[in-house]
Amino acid sequence: MSANDIHMALTGLTGFKTAVEIIKSISNISKNSEVKEKIIGLQNAILSLQAEYGELLDIKNQLEKKLTEYEDWDKTESQYQLKEIASGVFVYESKKDEKSTEPKHQVCTNCFSDHKKSILQGLKGMQGLEGYYCPKCETKFPM
Repeated sequence: MSANDIHMALTGLTGFKTAVEIIKSISNISKNSEVKEKIIGLQNAILSLQAEYGELLDIKNQLEKKLTEYEDWDKTESQYQLKEIASGVFVYESKKDEKSTEPKHQVCTNCFSDHKKSILQGLKGMQGLEGYYCPKCETKFPM
């Protein structure tokens, strides 16, 4: 083997080594690109989960608020009793309670069934008090 052959072999080997390094670099770039794609996919999934979590948290808060309203309504409802003020005419009347500062009053059955408390007002006619009416739903309660 001549010196020229050895030199060419070394040059070829160096070229081959360089080619291997270039292939490794390309492979690493490809792997990095795949890793980056996976990271982007994970970030998108995390963002989606965070949005869903936010929506679920809002729903939870709304449900807790409704539950509190129902619990409060149960307390309000227990302070009233159904009373017949004329044949077939019913209202809810406040129960006597020493702790309460509210005067005894009557509320509309229609509004009461919708979890609203509307105090009935007197309906006056030619001969004095003829009944009551609800200022919210305008239902009339004759006496």
